[in-house]
Amino acid sequence: MKSKKDNSSTLNDLDWLSTEDLANLSIEELAFLDAKLNEFNKINSERRVKLQTAIDHKFGVTMQDMLVDSGRDTGQVSLFDNEYRITRSVGKEVVWDQNKLIEALDQIPTQIAKDLVKATFRINERKYLSCSNEIKEKLLASRTVMPRKPTYKIENKKETL
Repeated sequence: MKSKKDNSSTLNDLDWLSTEDLANLSIEELAFLDAKLNEFNKINSERRVKLQTAIDHKFGVTMQDMLVDSGRDTGQVSLFDNEYRITRSVGKEVVWDQNKLIEALDQIPTQIAKDLVKATFRINERKYLSCSNEIKEKLLASRTVMPRKPTYKIENKKETL
């Protein structure tokens, strides 16, 4: 690990140090690396947005026209600029009007509707926790709590007081 006077290249150390080596670093060194990575990610995220905006500015209108000319408003189109292939992907998110969907499903034979529909029931966790014990007991068998991957935040006590 570099000395505190030369911490500018320590992010590169992450590429070659093992997890065990990193775990053996002091909390100050871990905090430094964590802060640098956060700064790096923020800067790179801003750079990515800026670059994507520039690419869209350069090719967006032409490629949107290509998509529309093909009779679509979502999907992929590609074009070539010299030896580079540029591919523009426009994803889609489908939102169903719940009231209209229920009405439409009521008009379809039950078996077909069952095959078409994927229903997921959820209970708001705060509302569940505020329920009576009697209701909680009835719901408990259907409730599974799945832990997520842990995240860590390192803060200097002196700076947070």
